[in-house]
Amino acid sequence: QAAAALRQSRLGEAWKACLEEFTAEKRSARRETRLRRLFRAVTHWCTGPMDEDTDPLEKACLYSLRTGQPAEQYAACRLVEASLCVGLLDGIGTSLDRQLRRIVETVQRATPVRVAAVRALAMSMWVLDHQEDAELFLDWMELVASQEYRNETTPAALRATALDAWTLAACNLSNFYISGQDDVNMGRGLAILELLCSVLEEDESKSWSMEVRAAAGQAISLINEARIAFGTMDDAENVTARRFKKGTWEGSKFEATMDEIGQLVASLATESRPHLSK
Repeated sequence: QAAAALRQSRLGEAWKACLEEFTAEKRSARRETRLRRLFRAVTHWCTGPMDEDTDPLEKACLYSLRTGQPAEQYAACRLVEASLCVGLLDGIGTSLDRQLRRIVETVQRATPVRVAAVRALAMSMWVLDHQEDAELFLDWMELVASQEYRNETTPAALRATALDAWTLAACNLSNFYISGQDDVNMGRGLAILELLCSVLEEDESKSWSMEVRAAAGQAISLINEARIAFGTMDDAENVTARRFKKGTWEGSKFEATMDEIGQLVASLATESRPHLSK
């Protein structure tokens, strides 16, 4: 209890020092320093919700995102992400959410800032766990993860982060919603398989990076695990239910795609051996 009280005391001190009259500070570098100090305090000493009102935190981050330099905007995004992760925030306001989305959509923004904004939004989706919002977010991340977004080539780091965000948001969905299929609905993971397969096939001339392929591999792993875990009742008698019993892609129209992905993964593993041996 004494240790917990000490952590809360230190966090409270940093909270007051960093957020007091935040918008009155005119220098972006000094505001960035405040945000970084508060980020360290949150990640080291925060163990859950605080007694203080969290509105000053959201307002400070929103102000930095609107008026700050890229380094300050990056610090604000990381602070929002950390605050959501440790439970200091249980969500973000509409204005902050809208500003983060605007940053991702603005191709002139610095790539690290756009990446940090995606991470913050993904954590918000994870915390809220609202299926309708998650569906829209998955649609958006699929667009961001493509080779071109808003008529511009998408940076590799942003593509990788978008795929990571897609995977994180999909973790809140049921196995059927990820990898199942019936006469009406098709799982979100099944719809993105072609995109993930194309990512694995890319070369260096097409915005390739190890991070993008790794992120695609993680998404494929989640989809496959959901498919393996997805099963039907033992007494199921209809053809569709039997086709999608636990652990099988056989008989589905995605069987060829999964076989191709398996071959690509095996090929990539062979290519990576010389690098690993060094």
